[in-house]
Amino acid sequence: MALNTAFQYIRRYKDFYTDLLNNALDRFEAREHWLRKYRGWLIAGILIIFTLLLISVIKGITA
Repeated sequence: MALNTAFQYIRRYKDFYTDLLNNALDRFEAREHWLRKYRGWLIAGILIIFTLLLISVIKGITA
């Protein structure tokens, strides 16, 4: 149940956070080539960490 709720939350806000991160990373593109190269992995990592934190919070509330 908590996992399903977490994934619904991530799906709902994924585009918002992706756009926010892309806008922040666009500022560094001229100087930092590796940010452009690994942007997808960075976004995926942030979403996974956020999902794990959300799951642990939901488990803590429901425990």
